[in-house]
Amino acid sequence: MSRMLSWTAEPPAPPQDRESRRRRTPGGGGPPHSPWVVLILAVWAAWNAGSPAESPALAAESAAGGSTSPSTVSPSSTSAVNRNQHPLQDVLVWARTAVAKLEKEVPDYSAILLKRESIDGCLGDPQRILLKVRHQPFSVYVYCYDPADRRGEEAIYVAGRNDGNLLGHTTGITGALLGTLSLKPDGSIAMDGQRHPLTEIGILNLCRRIVEVAEKGVNFPQCRVETISAQKLGDRGCRCIQIHNPDDRQQFLFSQLRLYVDDELDVPLRFEAYDWPAEPGGEPPLAEQYTYVKLKLGAGLTDIDFDVRNPRYGYAEGRQK
Repeated sequence: MSRMLSWTAEPPAPPQDRESRRRRTPGGGGPPHSPWVVLILAVWAAWNAGSPAESPALAAESAAGGSTSPSTVSPSSTSAVNRNQHPLQDVLVWARTAVAKLEKEVPDYSAILLKRESIDGCLGDPQRILLKVRHQPFSVYVYCYDPADRRGEEAIYVAGRNDGNLLGHTTGITGALLGTLSLKPDGSIAMDGQRHPLTEIGILNLCRRIVEVAEKGVNFPQCRVETISAQKLGDRGCRCIQIHNPDDRQQFLFSQLRLYVDDELDVPLRFEAYDWPAEPGGEPPLAEQYTYVKLKLGAGLTDIDFDVRNPRYGYAEGRQK
């Protein structure tokens, strides 16, 4: 089960917690574990039910500070007036507005999430996931389309239910033997090969992250912002916001961030984060990329969309008469 449910979800932790939790789990870039390894891990997790070692994750979105080398850049000591003139101020205003709009006007949405993440410096295969999100109570349903060897895997998380665990299943012999598993979203089994747990997925969470990034960045006059209009993401017109961080790996986790904002909906459709280049002046490698396509805001989702008994899903509970 360690590789089975790899996606990303919502309510954000405080920024300092997020930075301390950022992980690169061993073997994340390699092939999935065999079903028998998954079976052994799942049985071990059930036997040690009190230990913090269970769960699947989803991955979509990231930005913020804190990493590895000595600090070379200090926050600006300039006045609030100068911070208000910082190019990131426009990004901050937009992100706060997007958060308010999503919280007040968008109860739920569905989309296809295209996800790609680098683990231990190895860029993983693209993932294609059906995503359903409801904001109150925060609820997530995910179904894996690609890669093909994980097609049919599902996970459901509803805040305040199932003791804070998600309910997931894999496919094939392993799925038949194990059935539905209750797993901690940030446990080691779920997080193997993942950058984020299932509880950090979604567009609202992404906008909240951008608020944090911009609130920090306005204190650093060295941060640069470029906005490129008239871009296309599939058939959607959008603008691309590029944030270039100063070369300070203690303050900034990523060297560059790119955000593609839909012209009509004014919400982000894609987020990209780039690691620091191996050599000065080198090309920064992609760390993570999350793209939302076929986005339907206000999809009219109900409790059954986040219930293992839904007969349209692949859970054993839904097949029972």
